[in-house]
Amino acid sequence: AEQDNGHPLPAFANLHIEVLDENNQAPYFQETTYQGFIIESAPVGTTLFTDVSLTTPLGIKVLDNDIEEMKDPMVQISLDNYNTIFMVTPSGITRYLTLLKPVDREEQDSYTFTMVASDGVQESPTVTVHITVIDANDNTPTFPNASYSVNVYTDIQPGETVLQLTALDADEGPNGLVTYKILAGNQGHFVINNRSGVITVMPGVSLAVGRSYALTVKAMDNGLESQRRSSITTVLEVSEAMRTGATLLHLQAKDRERDPISYSIQSGDPHHLFELSQTSGLLVLGKPLDRETEDRYTLVVTASDGHPEGTSTATVNIVVTDVNDNDPVFDPLMPQNVTVTEEEANSFCGPSKVAHREVRAECQGPHSPLGLTIPPSMCAQLLGSPEQRGPSRLMAPHGLPARSAVYHFSI
Repeated sequence: AEQDNGHPLPAFANLHIEVLDENNQAPYFQETTYQGFIIESAPVGTTLFTDVSLTTPLGIKVLDNDIEEMKDPMVQISLDNYNTIFMVTPSGITRYLTLLKPVDREEQDSYTFTMVASDGVQESPTVTVHITVIDANDNTPTFPNASYSVNVYTDIQPGETVLQLTALDADEGPNGLVTYKILAGNQGHFVINNRSGVITVMPGVSLAVGRSYALTVKAMDNGLESQRRSSITTVLEVSEAMRTGATLLHLQAKDRERDPISYSIQSGDPHHLFELSQTSGLLVLGKPLDRETEDRYTLVVTASDGHPEGTSTATVNIVVTDVNDNDPVFDPLMPQNVTVTEEEANSFCGPSKVAHREVRAECQGPHSPLGLTIPPSMCAQLLGSPEQRGPSRLMAPHGLPARSAVYHFSI
């Protein structure tokens, strides 16, 4: 500005011009695709990684030309799917994908979704994210059957297959590779292939006719030694007359880190007949057994050091053996009057019918067969010798102690 007055003099002023941002630039991701990794045992809040070794966090950068590069662009990043499982941290120049909900590789081993960033006015082009779930050794090898029964003939040759065991493990890689071992009951008669689970007869072994063998087999995966899981199946015979409080089995687990181990029965004992000490692993009888009510129990027990990856499972098969605790019972509808013909030896007098709770289709024990006898004082001369007696007799089983039922009839 100038003022004359005959003496022109100049005047100066500073002019500040501020260019306002019109927000005419859309935000954009620095990468067009992202690949992330997460282990299935990761807790909620864990950051996803860019590599399988889980060493470098997966960073996500969004740029906005309306904002200086070294400032937080203050954009909102949203996922089109799986937003209940994953989330992006809400602020910062670099954002991170984190876990909102535990994942299970055996249920779903990968996730694919898209992301978009918005500055409130404009949105970025979408980018694709691929997430791979890495296996953790979180599954225990399990046998399809709680117990196995097989008949072996004496002419079986060494190396011939007696039984093939297959334990299933849902993990992958070494975590799902199962090996087998006979823990007890073998006595040098059998050998198991640690990879295939095939049980064969040892060379030079002669199997005794009528003898039974109860083998305890362990199936173990090949994960890292500190994370290995195993399953054991064993058969235990218990008499139904065993007293309450008696020790049935001592379960023992070892922990390399020497953490305290806790034992528990997971299933197979709905009536709480058995008690397992949480600290010592002693399995005791808590209530009386009755073979005629239930003759077999399959208990699934676990040993845990308190960490999710530190749990082992064992299966205990309990077979209840019989004691002679039931009397035979005559059919009350049987006739009590019997007619015989004089001067006719070995004649048929009439049938007798008896029921006995010890008798079961699968039981061939000493308490099931029934013997028929008539005391010597009762018409011994008329009815002849024990070998000649007809079907009408007094009933007594062959068990110990003997139990009997008396059937009165007249001739």
